[in-house]
Amino acid sequence: MAVSNNAVARVLLPYLQKHPAEVERLRPLILACVVGSDLVTAPTTSPAHVTCGMVAVRADGRVLQLRHPLTRRWAVPWGHIHPADGSLLAGALRELCAQTGIVENAIIFGSADPVDVEAYVTPDGELCCDEPRVHFEVTYLVFVPEAGWARPAVPATAMRWTTREGLVDRLAKKVGVTRFPVDLFG
Repeated sequence: MAVSNNAVARVLLPYLQKHPAEVERLRPLILACVVGSDLVTAPTTSPAHVTCGMVAVRADGRVLQLRHPLTRRWAVPWGHIHPADGSLLAGALRELCAQTGIVENAIIFGSADPVDVEAYVTPDGELCCDEPRVHFEVTYLVFVPEAGWARPAVPATAMRWTTREGLVDRLAKKVGVTRFPVDLFG
């Protein structure tokens, strides 16, 4: 079953309580969830739809990034929500594991709540869209112990572990206060 607009709103509202300065920027998504008839998680929904991403952090504080094959930009693993995902978090986890080969059972969740929600416009013909669209990327945080490190599932995918400073400024600030639960590993 597809992730409903109500399910997206249930993720957004607690996020916005923690980050009230972002309400205006995310207002179009909130309104689409509450009064829109189109499914905001469907990649075909225009002029905007929701995607999901995952910040994966190692014990040494480095963050996983992939080089997107179309945009050639470095970013955290992300992708579209699939109807079978069941939740935004499940979609983000599926994308992380599919794109990197990271073992799902090795992942330690930072929280069930997103660490960030970003809005960005894709130009004509870039990514999934034949017209400019706004992607609202809901990003979660996980920790990956050494045993769960991976190589790209698709050999052509470039992957790097970088410092938090390699992230987009706003996301780097949010992730920068995060500590890896080292005590879990002795």
